[in-house]
Amino acid sequence: MVNFLVTANAERHEIALVMRAAIAKRLDVMHERRHHKASVLFAHLA
Repeated sequence: MVNFLVTANAERHEIALVMRAAIAKRLDVMHERRHHKASVLFAHLA
């Protein structure tokens, strides 16, 4: 029973790390896209 609880806790921790990494990657991609759109807009206005 204790082994199951330890395994379940470890799996939850691993899932949380994967989700955190995925969210951080998505935010980075969104930031890069926003930066790229802004630079294209400014180049068009120049």
